Amino acid sequence: PAPKVPTLRDYMAGWLEEFKAAKPRSYVTRKSHVKYWEASAISGKKIDIIQPAEIRKLMAEQQSAAARNNTVRGRLDTLGMVFRQAMIDGLISKNPLQLIKRPKLENKARKNY
Repeated sequence: PAPKVPTLRDYMAGWLEEFKAAKPRSYVTRKSHVKYWEASAISGKKIDIIQPAEIRKLMAEQQSAAARNNTVRGRLDTLGMVFRQAMIDGLISKNPLQLIKRPKLENKARKNY
C-alpha cells in the first residue's frame, strides 16, 4: 500500500528531528526556516499537492515584506531539502522547488583590515 501522505507541517516536524541528529550546527537556522513555513498558508496542505505557484506567491509576499534575498533564499533552500526528502520517501514524484527561480544572493560588505 502507498504511504499515507502527511501535511507539510507534519512532515517538516519529522524532517527537522532527523536533521537535528545529522547536522546539529545547522539546526538552529533550519529550525527558524521551518517555523516560517509552519506559519504559512501551505503548511496544512498535503505535501503531494503543493504547487510551485503557491510557493512563488509566498516568496513574493516575503520580498514585499522587506525580507532580505538571503533570508528568502535560505527559507526556500530548507523547503527544498524537505521536498527532496519527501521524494526519497516516495511521497511526491517531483520537487516543486525545482521549478522556482530563487532570488540572487546579496553580497555582504567586506571589512578590510
